[in-house]
Amino acid sequence: MDMLSHALWADIGRRVISDNSSEKRRLIGWLVAGALLPDILHAIPVSIWALFGTGSPWDAVLAYALATPGTEPLMPAWVVETSRVAHCSLHSAVLAGLVSLLIWPGGNIQLRYLLLGWWSHILIDTFTHSAAYYPVRTFYPLSEWSFDGWAWNSPAFIATNYLLLGLVYLGIGLSRQRPWESPGRQEKDIA
Repeated sequence: MDMLSHALWADIGRRVISDNSSEKRRLIGWLVAGALLPDILHAIPVSIWALFGTGSPWDAVLAYALATPGTEPLMPAWVVETSRVAHCSLHSAVLAGLVSLLIWPGGNIQLRYLLLGWWSHILIDTFTHSAAYYPVRTFYPLSEWSFDGWAWNSPAFIATNYLLLGLVYLGIGLSRQRPWESPGRQEKDIA
């Protein structure tokens, strides 16, 4: 899934599972960071190659990010393999589970939100990557298996995804209580 969608779905998850206190709103950055980090980190080898290779670094990274199956830019083997291992590792429920077991029990709230964002990324990408285009190896390194999902970069998926995001945000906006409709509010508060 594209990175903007990951950030927006993570924000929706935060709105659904927690109250809207200012403390929880401050944690959204950690949640969104966790939702974005797998894609940012696995693109580092490509970015290094683009910076020190020939041609425009921006064009190389953009060609990689927007490639469709079979149209990925030609890259050195070390870039392809390093990026593949990073992608598999950062999208692995096995590795995320191990990290969660290590961090969650004694971790602070920021790290827990970071983990929740990472888990949301894995869950979403497992079903929104096709086997032909950056398949998500959910059980890596124990297995190379991947679910053949609905490719996130297909026009039909993009349209459906953003329509659903819009509808969910509209629903959230419409369901908010207005301050003057708050249930325990006393008459004297109005005066």
